[in-house]
Amino acid sequence: MAQDPLHGVTLEALVTTLVEAYGFDELALRIPIHCFQKDPSIPSTLKFLRRTPWARAKTENFYLFHLRFLRRTASATKARSQGQRAAGADESRADVEHERRQEDIYQDNADGYDALISAEDVDGELTRFLSELVSFDDAVVADIGAGTGRLARLLGESAAQVDLVERAQPMLDVAAKRLEALGRTNHRLFCADARDLPLASATYDVVVAGWVFGHFRHWMPDGWQQEVSKALEEMRRIVKPGGRIIIIETLGTGHETPRFHAPLEEYFSFLEGEGFTRSWIRTDYLFESVDDAADVLETFFGEAMGETVRAAGSARVPECTGIFSTISPQ
Repeated sequence: MAQDPLHGVTLEALVTTLVEAYGFDELALRIPIHCFQKDPSIPSTLKFLRRTPWARAKTENFYLFHLRFLRRTASATKARSQGQRAAGADESRADVEHERRQEDIYQDNADGYDALISAEDVDGELTRFLSELVSFDDAVVADIGAGTGRLARLLGESAAQVDLVERAQPMLDVAAKRLEALGRTNHRLFCADARDLPLASATYDVVVAGWVFGHFRHWMPDGWQQEVSKALEEMRRIVKPGGRIIIIETLGTGHETPRFHAPLEEYFSFLEGEGFTRSWIRTDYLFESVDDAADVLETFFGEAMGETVRAAGSARVPECTGIFSTISPQ
């Protein structure tokens, strides 16, 4: 019988491990409960968790995820050093490394991320599809998980107002610079979490979240449905009756048709169960050269992606994008 991974681990040791690995700011986002959000310290957190069973359970679940993350990372490193290339091990390693790399880039290399997304959708398919889905002319738009302002730049020129919400301040800083360079003045910027929007209810004609909640499926494997539901509730709260809610997610970089990825497919099916209709389009990247394509994509997706791009010998890299949309009841 397998030993309980929590056996012999004190609550203090568990919390200390998580704080050392993530810090209180990140824990407040991953485990959005009072003890991590309001003047957190290890003693106050321990006191709260000891008298709040449901909060302790959430924290223990995230600790188990952390242990799995460490095991998967160690396994991937061992496989790499031993030259193992089993398909399953490669995919697991790629997912883990990609998610961790994304977290770091959002905080430490927002300009690098902007270089990546600026090269995507060379044919303008995303702009065309969304403009056919809903009119942005004179619309009041909320851009949730706005990143460096990609959607605001693409769709906001004709809008009456675009409110950008992004939890990584460095990304929001780049968005501000990019919008200023375009001479845009019809926007507001908010550094906040998608699950607690600082926006007024029933205000927006269009609420869009681009490349946001798919991360929840990986970052919060034991509670992602609850956390995505919180974000969806907030989007429904701020949209006007009859307004449009849109969620955009990647369906595979380097793939000419949507890639099947079991955890993400579970999330996509969840969205469909919430009343969203699924569509997909191609939003290929185009870089100045093959080397430029490989270097930029490798930074975000890892060495294997860089090697694939160089082997293909093309500065154009296929990308599939999923669009999930629904209309708020009147």
